[in-house]
Amino acid sequence: MALPRPTPAELRSLLKPLRRTLVLMRQPDLVAVAERIEGLIGRVEDGTTSPPIVYDLLTRLLAAAQRDRDHMALFCRLLTDEFERYGEPNPFVMSSSPVFAAVIARPDDTHARLVLADWLDENTRDDQGAFIRASIELANFAGPDRERAEGALAALSGETLARRFAALGFVTGALADDDWMVHLEDDRVTVHTGDASGTYARGMLAELNVTQRTWVTVARTVLETTPLERATITDVPGLSFAVEPPGGQRGWLLRALQTVGGAESVATREFESREALLTGVVHESDELFTEVHGL
Repeated sequence: MALPRPTPAELRSLLKPLRRTLVLMRQPDLVAVAERIEGLIGRVEDGTTSPPIVYDLLTRLLAAAQRDRDHMALFCRLLTDEFERYGEPNPFVMSSSPVFAAVIARPDDTHARLVLADWLDENTRDDQGAFIRASIELANFAGPDRERAEGALAALSGETLARRFAALGFVTGALADDDWMVHLEDDRVTVHTGDASGTYARGMLAELNVTQRTWVTVARTVLETTPLERATITDVPGLSFAVEPPGGQRGWLLRALQTVGGAESVATREFESREALLTGVVHESDELFTEVHGL
C-alpha cells in the first residue's frame, strides 16, 4: 500500500496552518524546515520529487512539533543534511511504510523485507529497496549466483549507504569524503563513520558499535527507523544493549549485558508496545546501565 499522493495545492493547505503554529510557538528551526518543505512542494510540481515523500515529511514535522525540544533539535539536524543532499529526507522514509511494522515485528521474515523493498522502489528515489533485495539474494545464493549477487551488493554499498547511516544522527553536518568506510564480509555490510559503525544484515541495520553518549542520543531515532538487534557500547568494556521483539506472553525487551572477566550481569526491561519502547529507551538505557554496574 502506497502513501497518499496529495496535489501540490493540498500539500500547501496542510503546510500553511502548521507553519503559522510553529511561528506562534517560536520554533525558528522548525519554521525553517517548513520553508524547505515549501521548496519541495515546488519540486513536486516540476516532477523532481514525489508527493508521498513530502506528505511523509509533513507528518514528521507535525510529530516533531509535539515533542520536547531535544527531539525537535535532532529532527532538524537530521533533515537539514538530507535536504542538502537529496532534496528529500531519508531517515524516516522507511518507517512510514505500512509494511515496515511487519519487518519490525518479524525480523526473521525475509518475505516481509522483500515487500518493504518493493514499497521503497515505488515511493522513493533512493536505492534502499535495491540494497535490501541484493543483501537477501547474497544471503541465499551460492556458486556463480553468489558471485553475481556479491557484485550487485558491492555496487550499492558506497557513499549513499554511508550517508544514509550518518543521517541517523552519527555525524553533525555534511559527511566528509574521508570520514566513512564500507566493507563487505559474507552477506553483511559494515559502515564506519566518525566513532560509530553499523552492520547491515539482509539489507537493514542490525548492529551498532557506538559510545554510551551516542547511544542515548540516537537510540530512539535508530529504533524508530531500523530493526536494530544489538548496540555494543565502545567506551564501556563489555557493555551491550539488545532489543528483542515480543514472544509468547511477553512484550518488547530491552536487555543490558555487562561482561567483565568472564562474569556476566544482566538487567532487562519489558515494554507493552513498540511505542512504549521508543518512548522509554533513553531513560531505561541509563537505568539498566546503572543496574548492571551495581551502582
